[in-house]
Amino acid sequence: MNIIAIDIGNTNITIGLYLKDEEQFIKSIPGQSQKELTSTLLSAWEKNPRHQKLQRKKTQRCNRCQQRKAQLDKTCWPDSQR
Repeated sequence: MNIIAIDIGNTNITIGLYLKDEEQFIKSIPGQSQKELTSTLLSAWEKNPRHQKLQRKKTQRCNRCQQRKAQLDKTCWPDSQR
């Protein structure tokens, strides 16, 4: 199981990342450190296999859209009308 665990305390926020039931990291961040908190959460999310799979699909879909758009451009607007 893949989990991003977040514990919000009075002064610190602790983030833990578990991939395939194995601890990847646990970081305790001061609550006032917004940049460090944001980068840690983003890093954990990007390591999540579900996110990586979605990114691959998004890239594939975008490539297909670009190819389809190029085909439509050629069909609908001949070179003389571009």
